[in-house]
Amino acid sequence: MKASSIFLIVFLYLYIYNPVFAWPGFGFVAIISVIAILYCITRPHTTLNYVKYYKAEFILSVIITLYIFFITTLNNQNKDLTMQMCSWALFSFVTPVFIIEAILSKAKSMSFLNLIMYTGVVAAIISFLCMVFPMFNEFIRSIQSDVESKGFDLEAFRYYGLANNLTSAYGYVQGTLAAICILVWNTKKRYYLFFVLLTISAAINARTGLFPVIIAFIYKFVCTIKNFKPKKVIQFVLIIICTFVLIKIFINAFPNNAEFISDFFEQLENIFITREEESAYERMFFLPKGTDVLLFGEGRDIIINYKGDSTDIGYVRQIFIGGLIFAVSLIIYEYILYRKMRKRSDGSLFPALLFISALIFNYKGFAFYTPGAFNRFIFLYYFFLIYNIRRQASTMEMKYKK
Repeated sequence: MKASSIFLIVFLYLYIYNPVFAWPGFGFVAIISVIAILYCITRPHTTLNYVKYYKAEFILSVIITLYIFFITTLNNQNKDLTMQMCSWALFSFVTPVFIIEAILSKAKSMSFLNLIMYTGVVAAIISFLCMVFPMFNEFIRSIQSDVESKGFDLEAFRYYGLANNLTSAYGYVQGTLAAICILVWNTKKRYYLFFVLLTISAAINARTGLFPVIIAFIYKFVCTIKNFKPKKVIQFVLIIICTFVLIKIFINAFPNNAEFISDFFEQLENIFITREEESAYERMFFLPKGTDVLLFGEGRDIIINYKGDSTDIGYVRQIFIGGLIFAVSLIIYEYILYRKMRKRSDGSLFPALLFISALIFNYKGFAFYTPGAFNRFIFLYYFFLIYNIRRQASTMEMKYKK
């Protein structure tokens, strides 16, 4: 692997996963955001081209941010949510412009998919080592300021890795990358090993990250049966057998982690099949009283538990923040991204996978509109995909003129 590729992997790791070290107390994203703002200011022509090309997304981002500012001001709430929306807009547009134009546009030794995948695998290896070697895990935790401050029982069976938001956004990214591995492992054999590592890193930190893995696995199974070819069927059966063997080894080696993961599937079974008791997710699903709050929200995030009514469900929290107007606007925003990606992906299933994953993850918590790892991952992929299409079109145009 070339030195330039190693640099890009390290750069993407620090950007996407943004580990917050005990010193200096902030993540790499804070530094790169300042550089990105200066880059965009000093190159107005490039910035305006991006704004022009992504006009619908840019306008909708501004409208959503102003709307949240208006709702929080009207309800005399603090401006933390407005600042969060501004950070979201910054990471959605400004930072990707800098990364693509100044960094990734120079990358020629490795494809973007491989860069992202190797970045995720590095994170997965660190998580795996943390789980296997407790002393290494203690060291990794000690150098991260956000982990040190937690101090709750969850650390006994999760919180393995070098990243911010390990129990949410980190797992979402790892699960999505694992699902992508399933879609392409027929042509990239090493991606099965990547799939195993990525799935483990998602499962031991944020079990919700397993949803895209399950969806991709079912899709792969249906396609294998539908397009029946003995070689493909045998290959898929062997993969299933290997997967079950690895699961058995994992259960025997790490019983506490295995119990934590199996509890996730028991909860799903209770919600969708047996209905034996009211699940925690069902208890947290409620709507505000009053049509005005339902439509417009009241500018507060109820996970903070102002009046005893708290929830972890992203859609419910968004309704309390900005009403159905806010929640639906975010879904429309996601759909706009999906439509653009689908038109430029030549039949690839990646855009659909990202769109469905975002909808699912947002049920568990804020996945899309917060400035977290999953958000940075999606927008970087989105901008780079369209950047490549534009670059190829420009090259073809130049050739035609010659």
